[in-house]
Amino acid sequence: MKNRKIFYFLGVIAVLPAWYFIDIRMNINNYEKELRKYLIETKKYADEEILSIKGKHSKTPAYPVYVKFKDEPDITYVYSHNGEKWNQLEGARDQYGNLPKYKHDENPSLIK
Repeated sequence: MKNRKIFYFLGVIAVLPAWYFIDIRMNINNYEKELRKYLIETKKYADEEILSIKGKHSKTPAYPVYVKFKDEPDITYVYSHNGEKWNQLEGARDQYGNLPKYKHDENPSLIK
């Protein structure tokens, strides 16, 4: 009986981390799908214009999603979901502190 309890306890200990990582991967997949839908339906991009959409797990924001477009394959745009809407995060500044202008920027007021 005691061995059975230990076996169950160790089984639960082994399953919890696996469940945690599966849950994170499922959240990332959902965010990737939602962002693709947002870009196609709201921002009116064609699916063929999108080169890649990849989500990650991080501290802040919890699930940033990185997007590359076919016409700018060297530029990565970062999106975050705040629970209500998608926001494109500000890009990196150049050596002079200015924000370069890219084709798919959604924050024109941030560009100097």
